[in-house]
Amino acid sequence: MSVFERHRRFKEGRKDVQDDPRSGTDANVDRVRILVCSDRKLGVRLIAEFNMNRETVRQVIREDLGMRKFFAKMVPRILTDGQKQRQIRISSGLLCNAEMFDGVVTGNETWCF
Repeated sequence: MSVFERHRRFKEGRKDVQDDPRSGTDANVDRVRILVCSDRKLGVRLIAEFNMNRETVRQVIREDLGMRKFFAKMVPRILTDGQKQRQIRISSGLLCNAEMFDGVVTGNETWCF
């Protein structure tokens, strides 16, 4: 809300600085949830094309749905216990087979035009 809008509201007798509750917020959360669950590779820009503001979509994804972008997929920010155990099992298996990393060569990728 702009400064001029707040000033006008205080002149009209408003006492608090809180924004009015926005209508349709729950509907936006439901729409974004349905879109993300149908295809987790959808980006914020593509979801926003369904007649929503990009910042609204970002806020719904992060705050209301508790998700974030990870390797081009929307995933929950907090792993479940089963997911954590799976990560531990995979990491332990990789550490046991450390000799497979002997042939790996790493370096800085430099692009020359």
